[in-house]
Amino acid sequence: MWTLILFVALPMAVAACWMGDPVSYLVVVDNRTSSELPFKAEVDRGVNLLERVPANQKGDILYSQGRPAKSNVIFRGGLCTTVDVVSYHSAEHEVARHPPGLCISARERETWVIGEPGSS
Repeated sequence: MWTLILFVALPMAVAACWMGDPVSYLVVVDNRTSSELPFKAEVDRGVNLLERVPANQKGDILYSQGRPAKSNVIFRGGLCTTVDVVSYHSAEHEVARHPPGLCISARERETWVIGEPGSS
């Protein structure tokens, strides 16, 4: 009986703890404007709608449960965007643009601040 526990159950329990949950990666926007901002990623001559961040609030615009797959058109398997990410005013007026290189992180959350001089 104890042999079964030592050679089967114990290694399975250790492996389950070691594997854990997949890591979550994200990018946060600090919207310091007086308007809600929708965000889009300009991908392959098209646009992917991301999230909206309310006025004077922080919100997540890019999120991945685990490392992005190579088929992900925004990250292409890496941890940094390969396309422009753009915020718009509700009337489709561009407010800010971040070139490729906006990175998601599991530890230190990258925050894109919009609304202060020189923040976009």
